[in-house]
Amino acid sequence: MTDFMWGRAAGLFASAAVTYWMIVLASQGKRWAYLRVRVITILVPVALIAMDLIPGILPPWFVVAQNASALVIGAAAVIVNGARLRAAFPKAR
Repeated sequence: MTDFMWGRAAGLFASAAVTYWMIVLASQGKRWAYLRVRVITILVPVALIAMDLIPGILPPWFVVAQNASALVIGAAAVIVNGARLRAAFPKAR
């Protein structure tokens, strides 16, 4: 594995840890954390796929692993951005 791949793997692990922390805070009713989880679940898959589209930068097996991660995070985005959870965190007036 190259240094770039180690950096990508470490970055994905770190972002997973931050996302988990935000989910815990959101489960405690913190709206700001919920909003950040919504943004993370939309941006991370886009960033993963964008990096995978750069030819020759990553081996195919790593691209497959990152695309699998993007699919899982994308599925979470559908749930997190759904009407049911948005209703649980209404805007303050």
